[in-house]
Amino acid sequence: NANLKQLTRYAIRYFKELKKKYGDGRERRTEISSFEKIVAKKVVIANDTLYLNAKDGMAGWGIKRDSVTVEKCSRMDDIIIFGRDGTMQVRKISDKAFVGKNPAHVAVFRRDSPKWYCMLYRDGRDGRTMAKRFTVSGVTREKMYDLTKGTKGSRVLYFSVHDSEEEAVPKLKVHLKPALRLRNVEIDLDFAEIAVKGRGANGITVTKNPVAKVVRNKE
Repeated sequence: NANLKQLTRYAIRYFKELKKKYGDGRERRTEISSFEKIVAKKVVIANDTLYLNAKDGMAGWGIKRDSVTVEKCSRMDDIIIFGRDGTMQVRKISDKAFVGKNPAHVAVFRRDSPKWYCMLYRDGRDGRTMAKRFTVSGVTREKMYDLTKGTKGSRVLYFSVHDSEEEAVPKLKVHLKPALRLRNVEIDLDFAEIAVKGRGANGITVTKNPVAKVVRNKE
């Protein structure tokens, strides 16, 4: 025990001398970082093009015949699909895939660049015509979302995409089918008067009467 105590005292005195000689003014100037905290971002070049053949309902980078150019893309991207039945889906892009005939909208889905959408739809085959403004976030790939009230036979009558909430304010002229005792067969719809909500919102009622056609007003 005596030898251990003497050794301990010697060690303490030794480390004090080291600190006095090399400690002052020689604090660590570098920072130790764990390599696990370093995240390398993948650089993906958009060197492909997304095409859409609306008539056949096909979309992808490998479709060119009878198709229109949608936008530049990479093979790592996802695409977002809005159907005329009021459904929405996000899926992995491919060279050729069926997206539904005459879709309301197909585009590359970029989570870091949100869009604002305006939609007018008929609830069921003979139901009310509803309008909504919404954004899309927090989606699950391959899952089918219903943007309407879910009534069978629902149909999108108008659909538009905008880069900001300020732009998402189209004005429409809704023409109604002539009917007995129906005096006004035109309704002016201003999307600026509709609050922006999530994709699950049903929207507001525009009319209970059957719609003949929808025209965007010239601004």
